[in-house]
Amino acid sequence: MTAKSHEITGIAATEGICLLTSQKPAFALLACAGAIVGSLLPDFDTPNSKIGRKLPILFFPVWLFHSLIYLLSLLPGPLQKGLKNYSRQTGHRGFSHYPITWLVIALILLPLLMNMSATVQIWIFPILAGMGIGIASHILTDMFFGGVSVLYPFYKPRITLSPFKTAGLAEKIVCIAVLATLIPMTLRLFRI
Repeated sequence: MTAKSHEITGIAATEGICLLTSQKPAFALLACAGAIVGSLLPDFDTPNSKIGRKLPILFFPVWLFHSLIYLLSLLPGPLQKGLKNYSRQTGHRGFSHYPITWLVIALILLPLLMNMSATVQIWIFPILAGMGIGIASHILTDMFFGGVSVLYPFYKPRITLSPFKTAGLAEKIVCIAVLATLIPMTLRLFRI
């Protein structure tokens, strides 16, 4: 999906969860801000992504590593097959789209969050919750538009839930439908 589509679906998923869990508008606002960032984060593995262009420092080490693996995979020898497979798994919709990657990152960040003061936690928690929902939304929607290896490393093939392609008519229809539900959710959530 395109960046705009990911942002829209990430915000809609976050607002929906905030409504279901009866969150206050301030929590929802912070969560939606986190969702915008989270809905773009899995695409940091490509320079053409919105987040790759805005934060090249985040993308550059990943690009350098991918380029090195790709170049090594072109060399003849016993490692060639393994490196080509590794290059495919770490390319776009590779490790940054694996739920296990984000689970490990969350487990690393959890002790840091627990050691923060209660005042800081009140502000950080909704943002991180929104980021988590945005990341999950991104991965789920990419399963409908091209597929993702969500069960990697246990099951390597990409799981695709539809024949649709990114930036096609189906994506536009999905975005319009999500926007149609997002407007009344926003009005209800923020009591407008």
